[in-house]
Amino acid sequence: MKTIIKIFPLVTFFIFWSCASQENKVTSEMTITYKAQTRGSIYTIKVEGDDLKFKNQNEEKKLTLSKKQLLKLQKEVSEIELNDIENLQAPSEKRYTDGAMFASFTIQLAETVYRSSEFDHNNPPKDLRNLYTYMLSLIE
Repeated sequence: MKTIIKIFPLVTFFIFWSCASQENKVTSEMTITYKAQTRGSIYTIKVEGDDLKFKNQNEEKKLTLSKKQLLKLQKEVSEIELNDIENLQAPSEKRYTDGAMFASFTIQLAETVYRSSEFDHNNPPKDLRNLYTYMLSLIE
């Protein structure tokens, strides 16, 4: 019994340390790419580590995200069922008649890559809408 009492603080420390390092690892190993394109047009927002890169025909930006922004981004990603994003239904189909650019998300966590189904630019599936809206707010 005395041995368990002596070991408990050490075990507790390692559990908390492991959880804290796992949180940092997920954030640093997370890459999110939103890409919309059509013939002659491209629009990308990419978050890798704490860097955000935005590019379209008219401008290019590179920003460093704060810890608060990264945590919000991580929260938005955690609310998505990543294993199902390739099967999400697009709410509109204007991209098939050149009414909108083809758009999609690619989310990489460590070694696993998740790709969403294609949808119209500016009109993502409901499950991706919060992530899309938040990423747009970061570049404005």
